[in-house]
Amino acid sequence: GAGTGESGGSAAGLKCEKGKYVAIQGAIECTKCPPGTMCASDGASKYSDCAVGRYNSQFSQVSCTACPAGTYAASTGLAVCSNCPIGKALNSEGSSSASGCVACKAGKYASQAGAATCAPCGKDTFTDSLGQSTCAACPAGKTSGVGSDSCSKVPTPPSPGGCNAGEVPDSSG
Repeated sequence: GAGTGESGGSAAGLKCEKGKYVAIQGAIECTKCPPGTMCASDGASKYSDCAVGRYNSQFSQVSCTACPAGTYAASTGLAVCSNCPIGKALNSEGSSSASGCVACKAGKYASQAGAATCAPCGKDTFTDSLGQSTCAACPAGKTSGVGSDSCSKVPTPPSPGGCNAGEVPDSSG
């Protein structure tokens, strides 16, 4: 409510500020809300677990934080979020399930756990299957563009000056 900023002094005994709670009735000290929980209101007699998809790694918090992209919290009361496995990514915050971690498509990869996005394979590399942690180099004589799922034969470059073999450039201008 709209208080005066003062705490304590009530007939019911100890009144704790946000982030703390009365652990035992008749206690003379407030207890910090543990990691994985929150104490959002003044005068709490217990703490609330963080909801699925949310976490809190610190003591005395008044709210829980959405798990960052690349991670999820499948149960309540977590102090840390779980990473998506290598080869998968999750691009939204607050996920509550590992099923949100999606395998990278062909042409993309995720080399580390907890990836928010799959990275495209670089030039002259590729992946041709889902959920890869690295890209393979194109074989000799083949090339690929960025984000490729296959390699193609290196094209033969045109002759300099646009002449066909055996022709001499006209220098008469």
